[in-house]
Amino acid sequence: DLPREQLLARIARAADAVDAALGDLDPEQLGKDWPGGVVHGRVNTGRLLVHLTAHCAYHLGQVDYHRRLVAGDATGVEAQSMREILGDPGAV
Repeated sequence: DLPREQLLARIARAADAVDAALGDLDPEQLGKDWPGGVVHGRVNTGRLLVHLTAHCAYHLGQVDYHRRLVAGDATGVEAQSMREILGDPGAV
């Protein structure tokens, strides 16, 4: 029961928070153990961030599947390619 505008505003705030956190991240921290603890042992920060990225992508796919089902709209969401995301045409 959340209006679309409020949902989009929350998503934008979340994206801004991620950008700020990653902008402040010391690259050396990526190889160190994640300080927050995890359910199954220890994991380094870089691996945890990759895991969280894949986890988020999985759920975004679920949301898009649900959107297509509910709206009866089979068109894609025009997701960005890795080249666009990385900003480097030769990166992928």
